[in-house]
Amino acid sequence: MLSIYICDDEQDVREELKKEVERQIMIGDWDMAVALSTGDPEHLLAALYENPRRSIYFLDVDLKRKNLDGFLLGKEIRRRDPRGFLIYVTSYKDLAFQTFQYHLEAMDYIVKGNPMELARSIRDCLQTIVRRMKEEQNGAGENSSRYYTVHTGGSIRHIPLEEIICFETAPGTHRILLHAVHDCIDFTGQLSEIHKEVGEGFFRSHRSFLVNRDRIRQINQKKNELVMDGGMVCLLSRTAKGNL
Repeated sequence: MLSIYICDDEQDVREELKKEVERQIMIGDWDMAVALSTGDPEHLLAALYENPRRSIYFLDVDLKRKNLDGFLLGKEIRRRDPRGFLIYVTSYKDLAFQTFQYHLEAMDYIVKGNPMELARSIRDCLQTIVRRMKEEQNGAGENSSRYYTVHTGGSIRHIPLEEIICFETAPGTHRILLHAVHDCIDFTGQLSEIHKEVGEGFFRSHRSFLVNRDRIRQINQKKNELVMDGGMVCLLSRTAKGNL
């Protein structure tokens, strides 16, 4: 799930922005959620420090802070989340030059004051993010994306690769169970195709298991098993044991 952070010192603007973001997420059925809405940029940075992952940021430029305006906040965010999506919501129309000076690579600039334009811009930004992540997922090369995208139940989920423990075949034709740190998802797929997508950070330990190498905690050679994070046990074939 993609986390969304909102930072604007005007409470009414912040609440309107949060409400519209959540409405667009519901309409699009996207795997996103507002993790924090605040007027304090330091609060946002503290939250990002506790949960450092790729996220979406809606930022005001004029935060009424002497030492931390929206550009400097964006610069700090870039240090901690270099691949995050920065979107500025501001009263100023032309900010491209300033964001270029700070090397921020802002995704868009939404001008305050027009509710219909706000809704359209938020929708377009979120749609673009979903499309970009899908394109990244389909890209070539080892771990070309830090997410694995799952289509299930009419919705789309984006699971960080580092949070995935393993993929396991499930009863039923081409059914797969994705075991993650905080979730377990049942979807349609094939382990061989999944392996191509997630790259060599994952290891085919058995015809029924594709495991995250970084999540292996113990190898039981007598029982031909792998003990994963959280205590989950995955099978290890004789051939795979030699390769491992």
